[in-house]
Amino acid sequence: MNVESVAITDELKSLWKERAKLLKGTERRQYMAKVVNQLGWGGQSWVQRELGWNRETIRKGQGEVKSGKAIRDAFEQRGRKAIEEQMPELGGQIREIVEPSTQADPSLRSNRRYTRISAAQVRQQLLERYGYSEEEVPSGEWIRQRLNQMGYRLKRVQKTKPQKVIPETSAILETVKEVNQRADNDPKTLRMSIDAKATVKIGDYDRGGTHEPPPKPTTTTSSHQRP
Repeated sequence: MNVESVAITDELKSLWKERAKLLKGTERRQYMAKVVNQLGWGGQSWVQRELGWNRETIRKGQGEVKSGKAIRDAFEQRGRKAIEEQMPELGGQIREIVEPSTQADPSLRSNRRYTRISAAQVRQQLLERYGYSEEEVPSGEWIRQRLNQMGYRLKRVQKTKPQKVIPETSAILETVKEVNQRADNDPKTLRMSIDAKATVKIGDYDRGGTHEPPPKPTTTTSSHQRP
């Protein structure tokens, strides 16, 4: 029997694909193997091309059908799950620890966030705050990499350095210069210079708390009459 001699409709192909999706493990492999065996020679190549089935899976299923024994799926040997899958709440807990020590980029030129807390400190707080054991909490290097992926930069938060000259200051100085030039060219304008740095006490702090000068002392004279 040859696969080319079998009349296969689109409805039949859809049925095979949907049926295989509903099955798992050895049942799925054996079902795929039986379909290929019914197609005959060239069946493996055809189902791989038309149905997207894996030929290695089909061969495994054919071995199960021939021997009558299911092959045990060693799922436990497929590797360790990622830490995010084992501990899905870990990301939120790390954010709760880092956020109070975090601020945005002081220059406002990027969306970066800077934090003062190190990866080692984050790990220690996971142990103390959430009660994890040493074996459960990932390494400091893993935490450092995750913090970078979450948008945090592990370095000292720098204060914004004030700019010495800004466009607004330059505009003010230019305006003052123009006003001074107009005053110099106008003979009717008197320009006065005031020392604005001098300090003068006002209110109750001036003159010992009084607003009027103290009264001048009065002098009394005595007259003597002759006897």
